[in-house]
Amino acid sequence: MKRLPEAEEIIMSIIWRTETELTMAEIREQAEAKYKKVWKPQTVSTLLARLRNKQYIYMYHRGRQCFYGPLIKKDDYSRSVFQTFIDYLYDGNVQKFKEETMIGK
Repeated sequence: MKRLPEAEEIIMSIIWRTETELTMAEIREQAEAKYKKVWKPQTVSTLLARLRNKQYIYMYHRGRQCFYGPLIKKDDYSRSVFQTFIDYLYDGNVQKFKEETMIGK
C-alpha cells in the first residue's frame, strides 16, 4: 500500500477519527477546523472520488445525501506506510531504524 498524497491523507484521517459515516459537507467542515484547509466542494468531491477509486472508502446514498466511511483500517495503512519507510531508508531493518533514531532508548 503506497502512501497517499497529503490531501487524501487528511480526508482519511477525518474519516478514521469518526465512528459514523460522514457527508461531504461534514468532511469539508472538519478539514477547515482541524487542518485549516479551505477546500471548495468540488475539491473534496474529487478527493473522495480518488479514495473510492483506490478502494480506501465506500459511499452510499441516503435520500439526497451521500455518506462516506473507511474500507481500509488506519492501523493497516500506517503499518504499511511505516514498513515502506523502513524498507527504503533502513533496508527493512527496524533495529537499525531504532538505533539511528534513538527510539527505544
